Amino acid sequence: MRQVLLIFIIINFIGCNKKSKNNIFIDKSYEYSLVKSKSVDLNLSVDEYGKSYLNYYQKTDESSLLYRKGRFENSVVIYDWKQKKRIKKVNFRYEGPNKIANYDQAALLPLDNKDHYFIGSVGHIYETFGDSVIHHIKSIKSNLSDDGISGNADVFFINGRNFNPPFKYNSSIYVKTSSSIGDLGSDEYYSSSQLLKYDLGTKKYKQLNLSYPKFYYNKCWGPGRLRISYTFNPQTKKLVYLFPAKPNIYIYDLEKEIIIDSVFIKNNYYSKLMPISCSMPTGKQFQHVFTTSTFNKIVYDQYKDIYYIFVRLPISVEQFKSVDNPFGLNPFSIFVLDNNFNTISENKFKGGINFTQEFFVTEEGLWISKYNPFNEELKEDILTFDLFKLRENGDK
Repeated sequence: MRQVLLIFIIINFIGCNKKSKNNIFIDKSYEYSLVKSKSVDLNLSVDEYGKSYLNYYQKTDESSLLYRKGRFENSVVIYDWKQKKRIKKVNFRYEGPNKIANYDQAALLPLDNKDHYFIGSVGHIYETFGDSVIHHIKSIKSNLSDDGISGNADVFFINGRNFNPPFKYNSSIYVKTSSSIGDLGSDEYYSSSQLLKYDLGTKKYKQLNLSYPKFYYNKCWGPGRLRISYTFNPQTKKLVYLFPAKPNIYIYDLEKEIIIDSVFIKNNYYSKLMPISCSMPTGKQFQHVFTTSTFNKIVYDQYKDIYYIFVRLPISVEQFKSVDNPFGLNPFSIFVLDNNFNTISENKFKGGINFTQEFFVTEEGLWISKYNPFNEELKEDILTFDLFKLRENGDK
């Protein structure tokens, strides 16, 4: 495993910030702080070492389940969080009538029956029972309104991770999508739908009126600045989402299928986040993204009725050039918002320790993985999660 021989230069932030023993930088100007509480280990099986990632978290009546999707095979591994052990692995087919196409970037959602899955991929929607396909839709360019196509549809590109996971509301599945209309990053692409609705009853889908905000248009933003993050609030029954290039939160009404409000989150990073030259070489684009801030994801905590916003903070150009792949090296910040989207906490965390692509929320708080290639304590057969809890400043 790669070892990092870098000394991180951390700037002491203006105000009453201080460094804690857990490599957390606490802004005491807020009433609350997000602090590390404890760590929990899961033992990984040999067939998972670096070969799966956390795709979905599901609370059940008996326990909670972590679904880890295979990176290099059509599989999902299920862990029981209460028992802290692996309980099942499902292998989906590569060939034949039960084949799952384009599984590598697919969105996966366990449904009411734990052997019943929704899987959406590039050009395909599946319902499976175990490893058997029980319903399949293949997207086609069409103006027809039958065969699962609604309106003037194009080939859809369904994908999903735990920062934009599929979710069920009423009798429908909502899932991240994009369109083949226009080149990536073009105005045609920006105007295309980013959310697909699949009705479990009628087995039909439609692409919803949710696309990029206008500040994206006529500009190039570079890799990593196009991916929407969203979270479903089951209490308000609204979808809350943001895009990486600007800390504007949008509230989407799933019944009316329109944006009903937006809120700008004040911060110290947005003024430095600028579009790039569209002719910038690819290598320079990646350097720009890693050496500037990005608003990565928004997550709703239904137990405390708060939101977490993850911000990837910049590394220096020297740090970027010192490694082959800097993914995981950046420090990060987490804003905590109340249910009215007021900031009640911001904390900054050292890079190269936690892996912020893998996280989930329980009654205890926010869990973030440490399966980071720059983590010098990383063991490939151990998956460690740190628990971060919100506490009032002044509490011990």
